[in-house]
Parts: sequence; structure tokens; C-alpha cells
Amino acid sequence: MPPLFVSAAGRSRGSTPALPMARRLPKRVSPNRDDEMRRPAYPPLRAALDDETPLLSHGGNHMIHELRIYTAQPGMAGEMAKNSGTVARAIRGDNYGKLEGYWMTEIGPLNQVVHLWTYSDLNERARLRAELGKNERWAKEYLPLIRPILVRQDIRLMNPVIAPRKPEKEPNVYEMRVYRTKPGRAREWANHIMEVMPVREKYSKPVGLWISEAGQPNEVVHIWAYPDLNARAAARAAAVADPEWQAFLKKAGPLLEEMSSTVMLPSAHSPMK
Repeated sequence: MPPLFVSAAGRSRGSTPALPMARRLPKRVSPNRDDEMRRPAYPPLRAALDDETPLLSHGGNHMIHELRIYTAQPGMAGEMAKNSGTVARAIRGDNYGKLEGYWMTEIGPLNQVVHLWTYSDLNERARLRAELGKNERWAKEYLPLIRPILVRQDIRLMNPVIAPRKPEKEPNVYEMRVYRTKPGRAREWANHIMEVMPVREKYSKPVGLWISEAGQPNEVVHIWAYPDLNARAAARAAAVADPEWQAFLKKAGPLLEEMSSTVMLPSAHSPMK
């Protein structure tokens, strides 16, 4: 498990200050350079994600991702992650959806585990989850372990803008950021960040970016990996100082209503470390 902070001498430090979890975006961020200075390297999403095109499909080649957040009884998230990595993983493997990452929350909402799954489409997800529900070992060996400590379950079905990709180096701490946009503006925000993503990736790279379709619409979800929280602070400070990123904030910022951040640590069985 990576240290959250690393001192200049390379030693891990202990407790970390809490990060703000939700805040209103300021109305304006003054740019130092005109918007036209940006040079998009990613293809724009408008052609593929116009208002008439459904992002999730019940068939065809529309890959979907499911983000599941389980809230455990206080102090039991570690037990939940352990049972998932041993008993559940032995039963399901990747035969009922591909596991992309599994994390425990560290700063932000506590006592939670977050797991990300890939399915080829909604039909496959429905079929595989139905088959898993009929699995005798799942019902008799795993569910009795998790149900007594499970408080609630939240899920998001998401269309990938940047499909999950493992970080180049590990171990890492991860930050999940969820942005709620003005109604109907999530795709527009995604277009803007993809145009400037080559600039942002000079400082750190996302491991995934999605538009959420259900259960909450008008959301963009993105997950970032950092060696530690010192590296996160440095990368974000450098990005904010970049004139091209400032131009992006000026254009995309007014589309947002709320932003939340959760710092997460990968579990022992997470494919992303």
C-alpha cells in the first residue's frame, strides 16, 4: 500500500488533512492566454456523443462500465475488501464482468469500498449478474459474509470517454472526482476536457473518464493515480498555473454545479495498484 505523503527525505508521514468533498465552482477563472492557443490531440466527442445518440446501448459494441460503491458498517470496510479479494474473487473471477479496480476510501466518505467493472453492453451485464445470482457458492459462501456488514449500495452505469487503463507505475493513491453539471451539459464538459487533455497529462494522467447515465445523470466521473498525495498536490498546482488549463477552466467551469473528491487506496486484489 503506497504512503499518502512522502517527505523530502523519502519517509512516509502519518495522518493527512481532510480534503473538501464538495464545493461550488467559482464563477470565473481568469485565463492568461486566449482559448485559441489550445491544440487538441484527442478527437472531439461531439460527433459520437451528440444529443440524439444514446451513450449506453442494450446491444451492439457499446462497452459500459459499472461503478459500485458499498458502504460498510464503521470499521468494516477492510473486512469487506478482504472477503471480496478472497472468497468472492475465487468464485466469480472475471467470468461475471471484468474487474478493473477495487479501492477503499481514505479521505472523503469513509467506510466505503469502490469497485469498477466492465461489460460489453447492458445485455451482457444483465445476463452475467443474473447468472451470478444463481451461483450456489456465491449465495452460500460470499453473501452471508457481506450482508451483515453492508449498510448500502450505490451504482453508476457509465459510458467511457477514456476507458480504464492501468497507471504506468505503481503503487499509487487514487483520487475519484465526481462533477455534477448543469442539466444536459455533461457531454459538453467532456468535449472541453478532451480537447485540453494533452495539456493536463503533462502533469498527471487519468486512469479513466466517464459520463454517468444511471443512477445519476448529468455527472462526469474521473479517476486519477498519483504516487502519493505530495505528488497530487504538485501536479494539480502545476496544472492550475498552466495558461491552457486556465483557458479550459474559463470555458468548462460555468457548466458545473458541484464537485466532489474522494481519495482511495487500492485493495490487495485490485488490478490497479
